[in-house]
Amino acid sequence: MKAVLTVLAAVSLAGCAVAPRVEYPALSWPERAAQLSALQDWELRGRVAVQTDDNRGGQAALHWRHETERHTLTLRGPLGGGLLRLQQDRHGARLQDAERRDYRAASAEEALFAATGWRMPLSGLEYWIRGLPAPGEVARQEWDELGRLAHLRQFGWDVHFLDYSPSGRYELPSRLDVTLPALEHQARAEARIVIDEWVLN
Repeated sequence: MKAVLTVLAAVSLAGCAVAPRVEYPALSWPERAAQLSALQDWELRGRVAVQTDDNRGGQAALHWRHETERHTLTLRGPLGGGLLRLQQDRHGARLQDAERRDYRAASAEEALFAATGWRMPLSGLEYWIRGLPAPGEVARQEWDELGRLAHLRQFGWDVHFLDYSPSGRYELPSRLDVTLPALEHQARAEARIVIDEWVLN
């Protein structure tokens, strides 16, 4: 577990540059959620570190381009075996690895698991990464003093929003932890995501 904390801390500290303070108008949670839900066309660059209690883990640079009808996620680094490019649209998902092997599935999660054995809640992350709960049942929600989502429990995952940064007229997550508690047949898994840049259209 010491190794887990070392990897996650390294990813976190690398993204801790101090940005100028930007004042945003106070928003109620329904107002903030509506604003963020309307944000459908976006791109981000950052890093992700993943670790499990059975000593599996890795790091990767992350590039995610999201459009209303499709999105493309690219991982470069040990976590992706060098390179993974995952695309999803209304027809399904396709993943290509560093050896140019193709994996096709109905969802991005299934394609990623087939290629790597990693279970990541990508359909949830599409919303969590913007500071929103995904559609569906929410077990728990907590907000910070500014009315931003601070903690979310959904689909069995715990999401902690550790920091936000300004991007245009939005406040968007810049650092979050996503944790799946240990289950009977599955080790605890934790991912730390650090977002270095948001590009909004």
